[in-house]
Amino acid sequence: MFPAVRNIVIGAWVAFFLFLVGSCLLMREASIVARLLLVLLIFSIVVGTSIPGEIKQGVSDDVMTQISAGSGQFITNIPFDLSKLWHFGFFVLLGVLLGWVMTGASLFSIMIVVLMVAGGTELAQLYIEGRTALITDFFLDAFSGILGLVLIRMLRF
Repeated sequence: MFPAVRNIVIGAWVAFFLFLVGSCLLMREASIVARLLLVLLIFSIVVGTSIPGEIKQGVSDDVMTQISAGSGQFITNIPFDLSKLWHFGFFVLLGVLLGWVMTGASLFSIMIVVLMVAGGTELAQLYIEGRTALITDFFLDAFSGILGLVLIRMLRF
């Protein structure tokens, strides 16, 4: 039963992202640069979410080693998990780019897209080896995406 459910969830998740990418590419109100940046960001989120836990941990360890080599003091002064910065940064960018590309859509509609991406990434991680879905990551992603959206809307209008 688990493999069938996993395949359905992952398939639906991939279909959603393909639909989102296709929709973004077809929006004529936004420049081609904005649309391509959004597509690149969406693919980055998909790849980052899909990486098995063991590989993710290896990459994280390598990054921490490089940061430690540059400044050991920096590591000791960080009061939080650096992976949360990735969540925050990618989803702020997602909110900014969605707000830039979807100029004709309501703020509420774009917030729904942000929530679907945040929820979908966490749901998909239930079925990726070595990964866990965290409600705190969902809230961080949702907050960050909505923050980026609000910032771009304030700057554009």
